[in-house]
Amino acid sequence: MKRLLLSFSAAAFVTAAGYVSAAAPGADVFEEVCSACHGDKGQGIPGLAPPLKGSEFVKSSDVAALTAFVQKGRAGAEKKFPNYPSAMPPYTGGAAKAQAVSQYVKTEIQK
Repeated sequence: MKRLLLSFSAAAFVTAAGYVSAAAPGADVFEEVCSACHGDKGQGIPGLAPPLKGSEFVKSSDVAALTAFVQKGRAGAEKKFPNYPSAMPPYTGGAAKAQAVSQYVKTEIQK
């Protein structure tokens, strides 16, 4: 029992001291929804979806524009990369999560 309490105390100290970092907001949505096509680090997947890391579109767009894009998706004549066969489906998980993943792509993915 003492070992268990000690383990919890140490974990609480490490977390309180800032040694354990929580995932960036939007990381969970990116991992769950976006990474299947855009890669786990936003590097893109040849023949499936373009890279987000280093993308001029991502870098030059503000978060509000990216959020609108994520919520709307892109298909048909609106597709920027016609050589990728799939359309980008709209994200339907809500505006707050769309904004969080847009911020994540704009900042963390670009590192």
